[in-house]
Order: sequence, then C-alpha cells, then structure tokens
Amino acid sequence: MTQGIANVSVGEQFEGFLLIKSAEKGVASNGKPFLTIIFRDRSGEIDAKLWEITKDDEEVFTPESVVHVQGDIRQFRGKAQLNVRQIRLATAADGIHPEDFMEKAPIPVEEMQEYMTKLYLICETLIFKGLFVILLRSTNTNYSHTQLRLKSS
Repeated sequence: MTQGIANVSVGEQFEGFLLIKSAEKGVASNGKPFLTIIFRDRSGEIDAKLWEITKDDEEVFTPESVVHVQGDIRQFRGKAQLNVRQIRLATAADGIHPEDFMEKAPIPVEEMQEYMTKLYLICETLIFKGLFVILLRSTNTNYSHTQLRLKSS
C-alpha cells in the first residue's frame, strides 16, 4: 500500500486503496448528482466528492467497499479534501481486504481474552462477572459463566 491518506498534504496527489466509511448522495446546484464520501485507511480519514455520478456509481461505491483511488488533495473550508479523478472497486486480484483498513487493538485478541478471563476469575461481584461474559462474547468467544468457572478448576 502507498503512504497513508493522513500523511498526504494539500497540493499533493494520492493514489492507493482506501475503504469507503460512508457515502451520501447529494445534488449540486447545477442539478447533477454527486457522492460525499469519507475514505479511511489505518492512518486516518479524508472527505471526498465524486461528481456527476451515475446510478451505477451510487450502487457500487457503498460503505465498507474497498476502492482504488487517484486524486488530488485540496483544501475546502479549512479542511483537506480528496478530489477524485479516478476510482474503481478493488478486485480479488488486488489482494486487498476491508480489514486491512480498520484500526486494530495494540494487543492480539487472544491475549485480551485471556486477560479478561483472569479478571473474571478473580472478580467476586455477579454484576461484574456478567459484564465480563458480555465483553468476551463480543469478541466472538462463546463463554458462559459455567465455562469460565470450569477454567478456574
């Protein structure tokens, strides 16, 4: 991947893969449709406009899609904005995945789960134990109170 989008300055060009965080349709003063897109990568986010869109563009460039973008960084109302010159969906041949663009915790999930399990085992309050189970389940780990008690044996 190229340098992160947050590291490109106003006046520079950008070419690389980005994740579409959000895309909203608007209508310009000339009556033509456009998309306001927020792109992101691991370095940060940037607003963009895709002018004179087609119905296909509106259906293709949707949130959580990965795209290859070429454009210029400009300043609009005191904020950097990507002026898109070319855009296309990433293909399987590009070897790019949405999770490549999402922030990750500084420690592996397994290590965090192990830490949470240890906290659960030393916790004496049922309310807190219930919270730990909810947190562990949110990491796609199907622990129940019974399973965690068995781990302590």
